[in-house]
Amino acid sequence: VIGCGMVAALAGRAARRPAHGNPAAEVQQLARSAVASFVAAPVPSSANAVSGWARRWWIGAVLLAALYLIHMVVAGQPWGIVYGIGIWGAKLFSVFGWSPVGDPFWGVAPHAARLAEPVLADVTSVTNLGLIFGALAASRWNGPASFSMPSGKRLLAACIAGLVMGYSSRMAFGCNVGAYLGGIASASVHGWVWFALAFAGSILGVRIRNRVAA
Repeated sequence: VIGCGMVAALAGRAARRPAHGNPAAEVQQLARSAVASFVAAPVPSSANAVSGWARRWWIGAVLLAALYLIHMVVAGQPWGIVYGIGIWGAKLFSVFGWSPVGDPFWGVAPHAARLAEPVLADVTSVTNLGLIFGALAASRWNGPASFSMPSGKRLLAACIAGLVMGYSSRMAFGCNVGAYLGGIASASVHGWVWFALAFAGSILGVRIRNRVAA
């Protein structure tokens, strides 16, 4: 709870700083966008709204920590995402003739045993499906969702970014959930290191995205 709350405080503090056309403004915009998407509400325009908005962040932090603890008790393992996606990919390639036998990762226990099980028998896969449906439900919070086909340039950029994120998170044995949230929840320093580097990388990513979208 303390770790998630500290992140909430940092995001709320960044959101209250005025923008002056410098890198700090990009940090502010990044924090606002992240929190606005979390609470499914428009970015506040007044100090009072920002204060209430920050309180929602704190409530979200407490709920996230509580649900994480429940997941630990029920599933018997930390919350993760990347491992389940890896299982989906391995099963998909198995359909096309790939064999996990001899693979340095999927060919050894306990990964081989989990790969042989049905998808719904894997805890990470089940929580991933819940995350997908939860995201769809949250996207409809303010009304029916609208979808539009992105331009070819943005679609290519999204594919490249997805491949980089997927590969790097697999190499790091976790994403912002397994490596970052799991690290902070277990009082590990690596979770805070992940947060600092990911936050800096997000600023760079926003700049690249703006150039691509231009």
